[in-house]
Amino acid sequence: MSLIAVDPAALTEVVRALRDVRDRLDGATRSLAETTTVEAGSAQLTSALLDFHDHWRHGLDTLAHAAGVAGDQLDEAVRYYRDVDGQLAQATG
Repeated sequence: MSLIAVDPAALTEVVRALRDVRDRLDGATRSLAETTTVEAGSAQLTSALLDFHDHWRHGLDTLAHAAGVAGDQLDEAVRYYRDVDGQLAQATG
């Protein structure tokens, strides 16, 4: 016989972390796109930041999207685990 144990609180922390990753990546790409020479301090640095944004925007957006989707799916799993746990407790108690 095997035992399956799930810690919904720990999974909820992972959901929060994944959503934080998504938000930070979204914020970083937005900030890079809006960088001005005044903010960066030099035209050369501004150019380098905008080049980085142009080359990595798709990858960063893909990572942000994946983190968001994973967080949403894990959040749904937590709801199911809690629902099943409640049903089992009700049926046995």
